Amino acid sequence: MSGFALKMQPVGEDEFLTFEGAERLVAATSPEWQPMISLALKTGLRVG
Repeated sequence: MSGFALKMQPVGEDEFLTFEGAERLVAATSPEWQPMISLALKTGLRVG
């Protein structure tokens, strides 16, 4: 993904995307995945 730096360390439980970070994530995603990423962000979808 261009335009979005990935962290190389584990993310703690108290780390969240900012609204700006979420917009950048959606913009950096390929068009066919943007609806799924938006859905995940808007519904609080989590792994596990």
